[in-house]
Amino acid sequence: MPKAANRGDYEVVAPGSTNKEGKPLVPNSVWKVTIPEQGSADIEFCDGAGLQVQSNNSSAIQNPIPEISSGSVRILTLIGLKEGTTMIEVTPTAGRGSEPLQVNVIKVEAPKTFGEMVALEPPSMALNSHDTPVVFEMHHTFVIAPTTPAQQIVDTARSKGKLRHLAISCHSYVDKATGATRLDIGMGFDASNTGLFTQLGETIGGGVLWFAGCAACGSEQGKNDVKARATNARCYAVGPVMFMSVPKGTRGKLHLAKSMVDMRARFMPVVFTPAGSTVAWNVFLGMGSRLGFSAKA
Repeated sequence: MPKAANRGDYEVVAPGSTNKEGKPLVPNSVWKVTIPEQGSADIEFCDGAGLQVQSNNSSAIQNPIPEISSGSVRILTLIGLKEGTTMIEVTPTAGRGSEPLQVNVIKVEAPKTFGEMVALEPPSMALNSHDTPVVFEMHHTFVIAPTTPAQQIVDTARSKGKLRHLAISCHSYVDKATGATRLDIGMGFDASNTGLFTQLGETIGGGVLWFAGCAACGSEQGKNDVKARATNARCYAVGPVMFMSVPKGTRGKLHLAKSMVDMRARFMPVVFTPAGSTVAWNVFLGMGSRLGFSAKA
């Protein structure tokens, strides 16, 4: 998976996994990609010079598969044509079989939303962890691979210039013993790398950082981390105290309507100002016209 992919839902191999024959699989390699109809996703094929690459269902993923090269890496662009499943086979000779990459092309459903949403004005960016249960789509949208270093995630956030909003959707964890909080996107953000957000001052300064990760402010350390990111980036920063949730009956990942974040009052969001002070949630919502967002019931 590219370190910062534009689209697609990627399923990666967990460390220690094996195949049916008991042979070890490469940790963090991709085994399945899900793409909406008329959408696309990039995949990196390493050390594959001279090998044939093809979809065994060209009605789902087009053949030939477009690609560019970067050193020993072939970057393939998988284009979803029609609902269906295909295997991307990599072989010395086309049609001879291989360890395939599974690709599912799914129908595009009506955008899913639910109560107490917040609509963000552009320019905005979403950084979605590859395994987040709630997917944001903004003016600029990236999916972050699990092996992506924190510095590279910050570089991605800076790549499109000035933003009003930067929304990060990922799992988040609080250590029960120490209260330390980790944002589980890429290789992670925690107290050790809050200083990286100083690099975002020109990008998000005066705007809003949205941390949509369970209990990102669920401990004193978590609050201190979000506060440090706000002051370092010279922006407002929002993170929930409570665990976040999706509507009952949701199957698979929840893809929100474009420009929406699911920051709701019952998640008890904590808001920090660029100076490090706190603002009550209802007061912050009243600042939306100035900061470029609006609450949606």
